[in-house]
Amino acid sequence: MYFVKQLSPFVNVLKNSSNMINLVLIISLVAMLFPISAYFPSNPIEDLEGELVKIISNPVMMVFLTFILYCVFLTNNEHMFVLMLFIIHRLVIHGGAKALPPTPRATPPPAAPPAAPPAAP
Repeated sequence: MYFVKQLSPFVNVLKNSSNMINLVLIISLVAMLFPISAYFPSNPIEDLEGELVKIISNPVMMVFLTFILYCVFLTNNEHMFVLMLFIIHRLVIHGGAKALPPTPRATPPPAAPPAAPPAAP
């Protein structure tokens, strides 16, 4: 079941503005990869990346992002598709360690000490 006809207005908007979208994606990717914290005392890009990770961790937003990614796929613009995949991968896989607090892991209870061997008679 494909929704090409239903998505065609949105796909046409993406096709018509593909140059600007690609430019914005490249600039945002370079900004994410550039080590700003090494040169400046604060890093607003890292703060923005953390907020994006929090937003993307919501399942509803992941569905919306999947919808957008499918529309980008339908445009047949490989550059935009690869840039979107790379940015999503960076935010979901590598951005989570910085932005979200670590999840507590259940530790098994300590094992009982081994029973003493029976005493010899």
